Amino acid sequence: MHRLRMSIRARIMLLSMGFSALIALGVCLASLSSARRSAMRATAQSVEYGRTAARPCSP
Repeated sequence: MHRLRMSIRARIMLLSMGFSALIALGVCLASLSSARRSAMRATAQSVEYGRTAARPCSP
């Protein structure tokens, strides 16, 4: 009986650790996605600025 109880505790701990790992992975992926989007936006703005700066000013 005591052995079964330890097995259930071990299963609960493993499930808890697995769930925590999934949450951490989700947060990491969201952070990477946000950083990538931010970098792409900065690159697009830089390219657009380069295009407008290269145009001659018309009076």
